[in-house]
Amino acid sequence: SPHAASAWRKGMLSRSSIEIIPNPVPIDVAPEARNLDTKWTHPTVVEVASSDRLKNVKTLISAFHHVRASVPTAELRLIGPGLDVFSEMAKWARARSISDGITFLGAQDRSTTLRELRRAWSLEESFGMTLVEAMAMGTAVVGGEHSGAVPWVIGRGGITVSVTDERQLSANVTRLLTDADARTRLSARALESVENRFSSSNVAAHHVSTYRRQLNRH
Repeated sequence: SPHAASAWRKGMLSRSSIEIIPNPVPIDVAPEARNLDTKWTHPTVVEVASSDRLKNVKTLISAFHHVRASVPTAELRLIGPGLDVFSEMAKWARARSISDGITFLGAQDRSTTLRELRRAWSLEESFGMTLVEAMAMGTAVVGGEHSGAVPWVIGRGGITVSVTDERQLSANVTRLLTDADARTRLSARALESVENRFSSSNVAAHHVSTYRRQLNRH
């Protein structure tokens, strides 16, 4: 991503340009996900993260409390280390009476995580690969506008917000859960973006063209 390239140049004190080639993600990672019948029947948001402070899960939990005020049937499903029902994060939420509608799933294997991404109405995420996998399944995504490579990964295929601002975060999640047309538009854009930018064939072609340019210089 441009973020990684910039960090590398700074670390290496380099001014040279860097060809940016994304990691490939199979666009058929879950083809059945494109059938709307696979979605949960109630408004569902999935977060794949951990209890690490940098993941801002507490902000999301607080924001989701506001989402529930507008969408009482909404559910937040948390996946990752330190996010199980007996975790300190779960205890923190219960102690503040803001755990209603939240399912603490904890660490899950890849197949379970992909199934959760497939069935979710929306994904709130700060890590690039999970975003792309969700986009490949037509799930509307919300990511951090200042979260490293996330804005570049999402492009036109989702919404970027300040994930440290619970009011802004809750407003955008609420919008996605209540506006079916917006979800449909973002789903279509997400699928198109993944196919054009992250499909194995396009990434491979990008590698080949880059190698050819380098070889032609020598």
